[in-house]
Amino acid sequence: MKTKKIAFVILSTLLFSCGKTNTKIDISYDGETQKGILLIDGKTKVKLPADSTSISISIESGDHTFKLNKDKAFSCAIDSEGGILNLNKERFVSIPEIYSDESM
Repeated sequence: MKTKKIAFVILSTLLFSCGKTNTKIDISYDGETQKGILLIDGKTKVKLPADSTSISISIESGDHTFKLNKDKAFSCAIDSEGGILNLNKERFVSIPEIYSDESM
């Protein structure tokens, strides 16, 4: 019986520790008006450079709070598949395309 309890504790610990995974998200923003610092969960700072319109980061899946500079904080759920955090709230279509070089 004691080994069953130990096995249950170990299995439970493994399940809970594997519940959250890191995933890649693209942060889309307006480099002219939204440059600065994006604060994630009040502790992680991500610099949004003015010479770009998007950056990619790796973040743990789950619910997070985001705050851009002195704007109002907002919450967003990041799922394990990643995605796009659209800070500028503009409509756009993202089409992945495979790069090919015809000179080879």
